[in-house]
Parts: sequence; structure tokens; C-alpha cells
Amino acid sequence: MKASRVQREVFMMGLSPRHKGFHYISAAICAGGLSCAAPGSLGFSEDEAENAERCMRYAIRFAWDVSGGEIHKLFPNSDYPPSPVEFIHAMLWKLDE
Repeated sequence: MKASRVQREVFMMGLSPRHKGFHYISAAICAGGLSCAAPGSLGFSEDEAENAERCMRYAIRFAWDVSGGEIHKLFPNSDYPPSPVEFIHAMLWKLDE
């Protein structure tokens, strides 16, 4: 999947490129979501994978709380922000349309 399109769509969901989680999520989506199942699939050690997941959660939570827009449309029946795995899979589904 083309990285520029993925980054644009993630940005439109309200995630900020200022956060490391934005880049981790974009890389995971470009990898086809494989990094969700195997932390080492993007070349992360176990500690780096935990840090990446924490950064992704922060970026998603920030977009959920601050942005009034698209991320809520992706998860309309939820009162809480999605997990990184849920967000990545939803974005893969959205980008596949």
C-alpha cells in the first residue's frame, strides 16, 4: 500500500504526525497489519514493541479526545477509543474500499 495515501488517511482520522504513534500505525498499515500479530515483523525487539504499542495508544487516545471527527465515524457505537489492533484493522478495511 502506498505510504503517502496511508499517512493522509491516518491524518484525516485526527492522528497527529507529531506523535510517534502516528508513524508506527502508518508503518503497520503499510505492512498489511502483520505487525499487529507479531511485534518483530517490523523489526522491533520486545521492548521496542511495547514502546510502539504505548505510542500508538497515546496517538489514538489523543485523536479520540481532541479531534471531533473521522475517528468517531470509524467507530460510531463506541464510547472508548479503539485499541491499536482494532484501529489498524479498521483502517485496512477502510483503505480497501
